[in-house]
Amino acid sequence: MADMRQENKNLYKRIEDLKNEQKDLQTQVSKLHDELANQYKMYRDEKDARKLLQSDINDLRYQAEDYQMSQKQDAEEEEDPVMLKIALK
Repeated sequence: MADMRQENKNLYKRIEDLKNEQKDLQTQVSKLHDELANQYKMYRDEKDARKLLQSDINDLRYQAEDYQMSQKQDAEEEEDPVMLKIALK
């Protein structure tokens, strides 16, 4: 009987140790989950920032093209009055 009681105490101790280990593992899982969520948020923020930057680059490119086109049109318009004068003569 004494051996059975001792074995029973050992088993209860083993169960308690396993419960503590399970709590520790659950804590680690929670911590890793939080770290993963933070990393994913940083990834999304960086991805959004890159999209905004790409959009800004495209806008600047289109503005530069529009400016060049307007400069060409202004140059052509300046030549038109001269051409009209020549045509009228």
